[in-house]
Amino acid sequence: MCGGRKKKKEKKKKSQPRRRRHSRRAYSQTTIDRDGVLIVLQIANMHGEIDVAQTLVHELVHAHQLGNRTARGLHLDYLKHVWGQTPMKSNTVSAYELLIDQREHEAYDAEDLAARL
Repeated sequence: MCGGRKKKKEKKKKSQPRRRRHSRRAYSQTTIDRDGVLIVLQIANMHGEIDVAQTLVHELVHAHQLGNRTARGLHLDYLKHVWGQTPMKSNTVSAYELLIDQREHEAYDAEDLAARL
């Protein structure tokens, strides 16, 4: 055995999902109603052109995802459930939350397109 010090075991840090590390809420919000989608950008909170471009692409993906009346209706039903107004079946909630995660990943993946704008 060598006389050197023992190395401390380094804990592997779990990398957080990108959406937790870099939340878009400070930069923008996509809002829906029965008739359409509204994107609000908080330009003053952004740090440069790349933030503007990435945020715009991200929110445009969400606008496209929620662009038809059926998608908006389902999302409004989900929000009513979350707010305690109208309950949904647990399997419907689980399936919709999985869809939300998929949509969020799609929006983050599309941000790379912003560099080409």
